[in-house]
Amino acid sequence: MKRGDEEFLRRCRAVHILNQAFTQALVAEGAENTEDWLIITANAATTFTVAQLRMAEADLAEFTQDFPPEFVTKIEAYAQKNNCSVRAIIDRRDQAIKRYLKRGTIKTEDEARIAMGVLADLEYVISAEDRDKLEAMVAEFEESLVGKNQ
Repeated sequence: MKRGDEEFLRRCRAVHILNQAFTQALVAEGAENTEDWLIITANAATTFTVAQLRMAEADLAEFTQDFPPEFVTKIEAYAQKNNCSVRAIIDRRDQAIKRYLKRGTIKTEDEARIAMGVLADLEYVISAEDRDKLEAMVAEFEESLVGKNQ
């Protein structure tokens, strides 16, 4: 995927739609301040980099863990009416975690952030062995940053 190609634009549109759906659902649930949930703007397709798109998708995947399943089901129904899916975004995050584990290393700060989001979610289904491995990989990456900054 490259910035501006069809896949990139489709995924930017999906993130925008899902962001709107979360915001509207939160307002309907009585939330007064939804600014923290506004992670992108209408012109995301022209301003996002590929890395920013991946992080926005990871943020949306993380948002789902904070809500009851029936709330996420409402979001998914809205998304499907607009030809996108929360599940697809969650699946991409899960595939990224599998890639990191298979590779045995975290390469970027974005990968570390995605991994830390998974580790922070105690309900995320991951074996104890893989959780330990992911924690070690994140720690190793953080140590490498400290070494570079000294």
